[in-house]
Amino acid sequence: MGNNNSSGTSSSSTPQTMANLFDSHVGYNWGLRGDPYFWEILQEHFSHIKQPLNSEQFLEQVSKISMERCDGKDILKSNDNLLVKDIPRGGMSGGFISYEFWQQEAIPELLKRLEKYNNNNN
Repeated sequence: MGNNNSSGTSSSSTPQTMANLFDSHVGYNWGLRGDPYFWEILQEHFSHIKQPLNSEQFLEQVSKISMERCDGKDILKSNDNLLVKDIPRGGMSGGFISYEFWQQEAIPELLKRLEKYNNNNN
């Protein structure tokens, strides 16, 4: 995480988008097997957003994607692990995302990255 964009990827030739927030995953472990797939879903969604969003707008987008992909359930407000549509379902936790991972690790880290992204793009 300390390397940011100095790890071989040329940010000068690649346009900055909100997807840059997802360049490296959070921590050392995912919560459940569906978490890396949901991470990629969010990264793809935010790859189309070039203008900086504030934290409220960012969280609204995460909620929107969660509700679209998890049968109307919001990962930011859930007290249960959620099943994500159209991702691999292998293994005991296949297809599920961990509400604890997203609420306690991923979202706080993404908000820190968002603040840094916004400071660098203003």
